[in-house]
Amino acid sequence: STNETATINILDSEVPIIDAPNNFAIEGCDVSDVNNGIDSQLVYSETLVEITEAQFLAEGGTFTEINLDTITYSDSSTGTCNIVVTRVYTITDDCGSSASANQIISINDTLSPIFDDALPSNLTVECDNIPVADTLNASDDCDTNVTVNFSETTAGDADDCPSEYTITRTWIASDDCNNTTTHTQIITVEDNTAPTFVEALPADTTVQCDSVPAADTLTADDNCDASVTVNFNEVRTDSACDSEYSLARTWTVTDCAGNSTSHTQTITVEDNTAPTFVEALPADTTVECDSVPAADTLTANDNCDASVTVVYNEV
Repeated sequence: STNETATINILDSEVPIIDAPNNFAIEGCDVSDVNNGIDSQLVYSETLVEITEAQFLAEGGTFTEINLDTITYSDSSTGTCNIVVTRVYTITDDCGSSASANQIISINDTLSPIFDDALPSNLTVECDNIPVADTLNASDDCDTNVTVNFSETTAGDADDCPSEYTITRTWIASDDCNNTTTHTQIITVEDNTAPTFVEALPADTTVQCDSVPAADTLTADDNCDASVTVNFNEVRTDSACDSEYSLARTWTVTDCAGNSTSHTQTITVEDNTAPTFVEALPADTTVECDSVPAADTLTANDNCDASVTVVYNEV
C-alpha cells in the first residue's frame, strides 16, 4: 500500500466589518462628561481599552465577524469650547485582521453663569441719595472663575435740569465659553426737594413812614441744583393817606426741577408823628388896642407828608 499526506491551509481572508455607534452631543464641561450614563457608559481614555462584545453593542455599535478576538477603543480630543472627542473602535479577529470606525462626541458648554447675589431692582431716588453700585458675583457649572463686568451710563444729565436723569447699570457675567448672563438696573433720579433759604427770614413788622427798612438780600441752597437764584418782588398797597400803606415783599427761589420756596414779609407803614412848625412860634402877648400885631405866617414840615398845609384861624 502507498500512503500520501496532504496539507490543507485554511485561510481567513475576510476582513471584519465594523460600524461605530452613532455620533452624539452632550452638555458638559470636559472629557470626563463623556460617560453620562445615557449616551455612553464608557469613560474617556486616551490609552487603549478592551471592552466586551456586549459593551460595544450596548453603545450602539455593530460588527460582522464570526471569529472575534478583541474589541478596543481609545479617545482623543480637540478644542476647549466646545470639545470634540474622536473615539476609535477597533475589532480584531483570531487571525489578526482588524477594522476600525470612528465615533464623534461633541461636549458643549451652553449654560450661562448664574448670579449668586440678590439682583438690584429698579429704583426711583432723590438726586442726593443715589446708592452705590452693588458688587455681584456669579457661578458657572464649568468655569470656577466667572468674570462679572460692570458698566454704568447716564441719560438726561446734560439737559436744562441735570438734577433729574436716568442711570442704567449693567452687570454681565461671562464664562470661558462666552456664555453670558446680563442684569440691568434702571435708577430714576428725581429732585423733589425745594431749595432752602440760607439767612434768617425777615419777619412781619410795623414801622413809621420815615423808617421803612431796605429789603433784605436772601440767598438759598439746594440739595442738587448748585446755581439757584432768589428772585425778589415788592408790592405796595396804598390807603387814603399816602403816608400809610403796606408793603408785601416776597423772595422766591426755584430749582431747575421746578421745586419752589417762597417767603413773604408784610410791612405795615404808619404815620404817627405830627408835623412840626418851621418858624419860631408867636408867644402869648398883651398889647394896646391900637397895637394888635398882624398874624404870623407859619409853615410846617412833616416826616412823611411833603405837602402839609398850615390852616390859620382867629377867633
